[in-house]
Amino acid sequence: MKKIKIDWIKAKEDFLMNRNTTLKEIAHKYNLSYSNIRNVSAKRGWFEDKKQIQKLLSEVLMKEVEFKITDNLLEQVRKIKPSMEEKYLKRQAQIIKRILRK
Repeated sequence: MKKIKIDWIKAKEDFLMNRNTTLKEIAHKYNLSYSNIRNVSAKRGWFEDKKQIQKLLSEVLMKEVEFKITDNLLEQVRKIKPSMEEKYLKRQAQIIKRILRK
């Protein structure tokens, strides 16, 4: 019986890059048994890697949201009173930092 070569790097990438992808789906896609993929992923730390990636993505997303909020608020302040801009920005930065710490 010929042994099928598995592209484990691609399988791991497929698992890591989609938040909702399960090991069962990866097993099906690569024609593997669930127990095989579960054992390999456990030994190689796939779940820990996925958690780290999701954490980093969340942090990046929060920073993007922070910048968009700040940009929108800054634009509103400029329309109201240009001289208030610097004070307002400093205050908004403090508020956003406090929110992100929670």
